[in-house]
Amino acid sequence: MPARPLPYNLAVAATVATDRVNLQLSNRGRAGAAFHTRYRTADVAPGPNAQMFTVDARHHLSTTLPPSADGGFDLEVHGPNGFYRRLSGVAAPGPRVTTTAVESAQLLRLALTNRGGRST
Repeated sequence: MPARPLPYNLAVAATVATDRVNLQLSNRGRAGAAFHTRYRTADVAPGPNAQMFTVDARHHLSTTLPPSADGGFDLEVHGPNGFYRRLSGVAAPGPRVTTTAVESAQLLRLALTNRGGRST
């Protein structure tokens, strides 16, 4: 039985620096969508920190999250219809990694950029 097309086209991008994680939530669909983030820290008050965001159709928004004192980050983004992304790592100097979903195909484009003065 054919299903109706969903009005969502969601994406998440993150830029990691030594002192912050910038998270961009995008909705290229024709209906608004709610994103729920869970951000785990290992600092003085360990545990998950949750936030909710609503993104209008064909809009995006950004938020900034601090890494733990040890530079680590671990976050999950949940959205409608089972949308899920998990981002984790260490906020340390190194190459910049960017992912972009290719809408015309079931592909994920990965770009690595070395902004430093030496190869890594």
